[in-house]
This record gives sequence, structure tokens and C-alpha cells, in this order.
Amino acid sequence: ITNDGVVVLNHDATISGINIENSSYADLKEVRLSNGEPIPTLQGCIDRVKAQRKTRLVIEIKPHATTVNENRAVAAVLELVNNNGVTDQVDYISFSQNICKGLIANNPRNRVAYLNGNLAPDVLKAQGYWGLDYSSSVLKSNSGWVQVAKSLGLTANVWTVNTTADYDYFITMGVDFITTDNPLELKQLLATYQK
Repeated sequence: ITNDGVVVLNHDATISGINIENSSYADLKEVRLSNGEPIPTLQGCIDRVKAQRKTRLVIEIKPHATTVNENRAVAAVLELVNNNGVTDQVDYISFSQNICKGLIANNPRNRVAYLNGNLAPDVLKAQGYWGLDYSSSVLKSNSGWVQVAKSLGLTANVWTVNTTADYDYFITMGVDFITTDNPLELKQLLATYQK
């Protein structure tokens, strides 16, 4: 979130050397992505989701430098989602427990998954999470967590999986979702499982 309250989409805390949470949206308006487009806003993304009503939007709220800014980001994101009527199309993920707890406290029905990989499924369930969203290395080291999560009614996502051997491993493990850089390859593999 910018210091004047605009939620923008960027993987890192900075873009073109500009620290996003310490800058105004006006400071970012002239910044261009490598493809020449301006930095996208969450509102623009929500507008696209609303136009078609079939794509789920996974919103990762990044950790910020302060809990004050994290709380501002949570409030702004929830306001955009709620005011645009897309609550049923949104899942939330974060590495920050503070952010996740804020999303859950706002509405226990918010679908919130934790990314950091340091909480066991029973702890997530007790804290009101919808699911776990852990790296492939975490789930390989804790191979029983997916089944425990499922037995508790939690969803399980794994990231970032890019090889056929790992696709097979995690499909067999029973994950609900796989994050990959190669979605078409994974989709073709999944089609062979459905035959």
C-alpha cells in the first residue's frame, strides 16, 4: 500500500528504486513495467475479475515494514474487495501472521492461507485459517501435513512446483492446489489423472 492508501500489485517492496509503502501513488504513476505498462492497482485487477465472474483472485498481501502499514493494507484490501462485491471470488495468502490474523478477525469466513511454513495444520485450524500454502521443501520435510490438514478441513497448496516428478509427488500426496510456472504442462498432466 502506498502512503496515501492506494493498493498496488508488485512482488517486491520497491519498484524502480522506489519504496512503495513510503511513497505516494503519484510517485509511482510514471513507473513502467518491463512491458511498458504502468504499475497495476488492485482496483484494476478487481475490475477485470468482476467482468467475467469465473476467475478466482488470490490476493497475497506482502509483509510491510511496520504492523501499522500491514494493518492499513489489510483494511484497504478488504474495503476494495467488499465494496466491489467480489468477496466470494477472493482467497487471501500472506507470509505475515499479523496480516492473516487481521483478515480472519475481519470475517472468519475469509479464505486465508498461511505461506511461511512454520505452523503445523492443527495450529492453523485453531487460529481460524482456511488452509496452508507451503513451499515444496516444507511439505517434503513434513509429508504428513497435507493429510492432517485435509482431516481438519483445511486446504493445502504447494509452491512452486515445476517438474513432472514433483507434480506426481504432490498430486499423490493429495494437495488441493499446485502453484507452478508451467500451468499448461500441469493441466495436461492432470488430464491424464482424470481418465
